[in-house]
Amino acid sequence: MVSIDFDFLRQQKLARTKHRPENVGAVVTMVLLYKNLHDHYGFGRTRFQYIMDQFERWVNEEWNITQKQVDDVVARRGLDETLYRDYMQRCSKLVNKNTDDTYFRIMGREPVRNAKERAGYNEAAEIAYKTVLLILTKYLGFGKKRLNDLQKYLKEDMWCILEGRVKLIEFMWMLHNSCAQDFGALDDWLEKYGKVYQDDGLPLWPNKIMYE
Repeated sequence: MVSIDFDFLRQQKLARTKHRPENVGAVVTMVLLYKNLHDHYGFGRTRFQYIMDQFERWVNEEWNITQKQVDDVVARRGLDETLYRDYMQRCSKLVNKNTDDTYFRIMGREPVRNAKERAGYNEAAEIAYKTVLLILTKYLGFGKKRLNDLQKYLKEDMWCILEGRVKLIEFMWMLHNSCAQDFGALDDWLEKYGKVYQDDGLPLWPNKIMYE
């Protein structure tokens, strides 16, 4: 009789689903938000944990309830719709292998490959973007200026990635070392490659890599 390792099969299934588009869209957006909350407002492990606790509470509700709260709270406090749309129009390009190959190197393929997956990715990115801004305005005292500044910083980092000046894995590594944040993508990267930077401090690979 052939013995079946069900635990191994469960782990394999988890590995295949962990980086599904809906997860990746949220993770990428949270990484960029956290990076700028850390750099510009001094956020660290404690406040990030608070955001995650609140985030889980809101996202466990129906999205239309969260959307209503966004309309009632965030919009009134000055959400810049142009900056928001700029991010949403380009955010799926952040995981394109010719822009940022972080997920391509981890998965062996791009996490977003068709229109359906892109829709799931974008929906998750939207929920992450708006729910974090909701938490910042409703519970952490962010007004119009800080809200709009954060949106600008987010857009600037988005362009840094799109132009090949930095990789998502570098932001994850910084947040892990500075704020004890854990990311499944970072765990998988380190398991596969062992490090993010070479011994001379340069990225493990050039940021702009073109694939045939």
